[in-house]
Amino acid sequence: MLNEESDDREIVDIIWFPTGGGKTEAYLVLAAMEIFHRRLKHKEKGYGTAVLKRYTLRLLTSQQFERASRLICACETIRQDRPELGAEPISLGLWVGEGSSPNAYTKATGTGGALEKHKEALEAEKPEIFFSLTACPWCGTSIYPESYDDDDDCYGVKATETSFKIFCPEEKCAFHDEIPVNVVDEHLYKYPPTLVVATIDKLARAAWDSRSRTLFGVRCNGESVIPPTLVIQDELHLISGPLGTVAGVYECAFDVLMCKPKIIAATATIRR
Repeated sequence: MLNEESDDREIVDIIWFPTGGGKTEAYLVLAAMEIFHRRLKHKEKGYGTAVLKRYTLRLLTSQQFERASRLICACETIRQDRPELGAEPISLGLWVGEGSSPNAYTKATGTGGALEKHKEALEAEKPEIFFSLTACPWCGTSIYPESYDDDDDCYGVKATETSFKIFCPEEKCAFHDEIPVNVVDEHLYKYPPTLVVATIDKLARAAWDSRSRTLFGVRCNGESVIPPTLVIQDELHLISGPLGTVAGVYECAFDVLMCKPKIIAATATIRR
């Protein structure tokens, strides 16, 4: 991973452990290493999205996302104490379909928005997870009140027509102002997260929405940074049949777009 001239960068390495064996921890620590390595070696050019973590359609669970968010909070805490890791925050973004997260600021706020729907669900005592995180990754405080409450300070979500952020309601928490996690596409395009967690179908949006280029090294101001250098493909065994064929169409394009990133795959089911 650190040797950019290594022939092994052309190889897809597979992390193959039985379920519960630690695959997620193995590739998350590799992701952290690459995030720091880019910034130490390339300075500002190492900003932007460093790692792309891909899941098959609808297989991404809130538990997986929360584990990634704990890692990112730890990385950001380290960055704040080490000037050599740069001024740009280390962050996490969820890039999935609108059924799982709001794709625009207007979908998160206002009448009929995700935040209002969540409050209505709480009032009806039928809570749902609208923003993927249920608790602060750092201190464990619930992001949402247990029951309906008109006080917006009880909600660890602030949404307006032009912004969106998740924060920890606990005032003493290091991430009371903002948790470095976002789930709204508009925000991700404007502030490309260091680690992007995406479902593989979402990558097809790159052909339809030019704003997504910011996730691949093109900044909003036209400047460029190094594109993602590590791709993590979880549940590799599901990339087969029709889904594998569709994914393959885009794979060549992304290989060129990201200048041949190192690919790490993980699965507990390697047979065939």
